[in-house]
Amino acid sequence: MKFKDLDKSVKYAFYSMGAIFILLFIATGITVYIAKVGHEDVIEKDYYEKGLNYEKTLEDIRIMQDEGYSISSPLLVDRFPLHSGKNLVQISFTKNDIPISDGKLFVLLERGATAKFNQSNELYFSNNEYSGEIMIPDLGQWIITIKASHAGRTLTKTLKVTVQK
Repeated sequence: MKFKDLDKSVKYAFYSMGAIFILLFIATGITVYIAKVGHEDVIEKDYYEKGLNYEKTLEDIRIMQDEGYSISSPLLVDRFPLHSGKNLVQISFTKNDIPISDGKLFVLLERGATAKFNQSNELYFSNNEYSGEIMIPDLGQWIITIKASHAGRTLTKTLKVTVQK
């Protein structure tokens, strides 16, 4: 039996299967294209070095806390302290309740799923605290890391903040 002798409904079934097979290849090609165009590198390029220095980082934090270093801010205690757009951030970095004026303080803003919105903002010392502006481009959950450095060591605090307005 030849193809031209088949019933009309069987021919339509064969044509349908052929069309579905071609569409499957087209959909796979589009998926591969989207995956290659939207590809991001590893979120943290220095993840290996961070892993190697993990114990040292924990030891630095413990030593700094034992020596009386502390970080305090309304950002650490308020439930929803930030909003979408520019935010003024004020952080107190002290040693035994005495403000540290010669330290370095950075606020790192990250989105958990992508590196697209990651930013690092240096805060500057004035009026016994560090202050500066951070820009939050979108609503949702953000990871904020405060890194305060003094005398060759770094004290780090990380928190998750939900921006709702």
